[in-house]
Amino acid sequence: MLKKAICISALFSLILSAGPVKYIAHRGDYVDAPEGTVAAYRFAVERHYDIMKMDVQKTKDGVIVMSHDDNLKRTMGWDVKIKDVTYDEIKQHGPFKPVGKFTDERIVTFKEAIAIAKALPEIWIDAKHFDAEFMEEVLKQAAAEGITEDRIMVATFTKAAILYLKQKHPSIRRVLHVSITQDKEKNVLTTSASKSNPKVECATMDGIVEEIIAAKERMGLYGVNIPSAGGFVTADVIKKLHDAGLWVSIWYVNKPEVAEKFRAAGADAFVTRGADRIRPKAD
Repeated sequence: MLKKAICISALFSLILSAGPVKYIAHRGDYVDAPEGTVAAYRFAVERHYDIMKMDVQKTKDGVIVMSHDDNLKRTMGWDVKIKDVTYDEIKQHGPFKPVGKFTDERIVTFKEAIAIAKALPEIWIDAKHFDAEFMEEVLKQAAAEGITEDRIMVATFTKAAILYLKQKHPSIRRVLHVSITQDKEKNVLTTSASKSNPKVECATMDGIVEEIIAAKERMGLYGVNIPSAGGFVTADVIKKLHDAGLWVSIWYVNKPEVAEKFRAAGADAFVTRGADRIRPKAD
């Protein structure tokens, strides 16, 4: 059994290092099914994504469920926060808003989702909030499905989660979500990558890059997930991040022309809802 486990680990290590661009299934592949549902996760497996992005939330009774939003209004039409209702209440309330032929898709537990997602080479856990007990339970459930820590990335805006993993689970790759917005009145950019404030103002993208590199050193980052929108991220920005030793993922990449732009710029991965639409025929 030990020899078999070593062989499997070696196989996944080979897969992880292969390919010019990795495709990350954002909430599953939800072009043809409601996001974050069993159907969306199955489509992502069938369409050969490299990484499954898994947005985890916790219900009132402690069940870990899949949802990008902490509120169910957008996906179910029910204006409640997940943390304020039980898993059974969510299940009984009704299905997600229909997409295509999928009219009765219900909330999915992390256990159900990971049983599907484990077919992909990598798992990307997006902790929408953080406490140590919650994080440990997520990792425990992943391990129960045979997901070793070398196959896991945790990508989040929640810096407390990244710092906790740096200390307790250093083998898990840590990726920081980074926002970049422009204040046209002040003629400055702001980013969430700073240490002391939720956002810090920078005069140029060089200042943003400096903040990101400082965050890498501070938190021991493997990579960053940065936005495609706004025209802020260029080939030069990606090169500087690469030179600092960072893996660079771009969100969201849902159009072929956007994919081509960031592929040419040297990005390592795309967060997308429809890989088949943006993947070159040769990939």
